[in-house]
Amino acid sequence: MAKTQSDDVFKALGAHGVVRRGNGIQVIVGLHVPQVRDQLETLIKDSLQTEQTTMTEAVS
Repeated sequence: MAKTQSDDVFKALGAHGVVRRGNGIQVIVGLHVPQVRDQLETLIKDSLQTEQTTMTEAVS
């Protein structure tokens, strides 16, 4: 099962292109990089906070 969506999905969301090499993927977003970066950082931060909360609850 693929861990990423197809190139068509990324392009439908506004990506200019997708480059795949081995296990890596690069989604080309053009001038929207700052907005995409902010959204990714928020997602990562929220994910880490959720993981930390889950680990704390498991220990308690």
